[in-house]
Amino acid sequence: MNSIRNGILTGALGVALLLPGAALAQGRDTANQKPTPEQIREQVRQRLQDILEKNKERREQRREQIKERLGGRVGEVLRNDDELKALRKEFAEARDEILEGLKDLRAAWKDASEGDRADLRKQFAELRQEWLEAQKEHAAEVRARLHELKEEFKNREFSKPVEAGAQEAGPRG
Repeated sequence: MNSIRNGILTGALGVALLLPGAALAQGRDTANQKPTPEQIREQVRQRLQDILEKNKERREQRREQIKERLGGRVGEVLRNDDELKALRKEFAEARDEILEGLKDLRAAWKDASEGDRADLRKQFAELRQEWLEAQKEHAAEVRARLHELKEEFKNREFSKPVEAGAQEAGPRG
């Protein structure tokens, strides 16, 4: 009887000792294992994706808030502004002049000797500098006009509802 009991206890103890090792061998105990580089990359990728989606949602909400507040009038004002149209037209003309000069220089480059090409390189550099200056000047003019429109729009459109609300509410006190 004791030998049967000892045999059962020994067998149960052996099974109990083997089971945790078998679980580890099968990969079931992952709590103590370090994540693989692939798992880390996937986690980082997922976090970045979540952040990008959250930021996209916030941008969309912000756009909707602005649309509700302004009623879509800003884009219409910017498209129909005569001064901005004139600035765009002036810049397009300057761009066309510069591109025409570039086209002439490219044509001259094909037939030029090595000595002439050094002069053409200088002309290309001057033309590029002229282009950069035209871009900077145009950007500054547009920025200034947009600032003017912002002030004009802010004062004209948003002051009316505020004044109307103040008149309806009456004096404070």
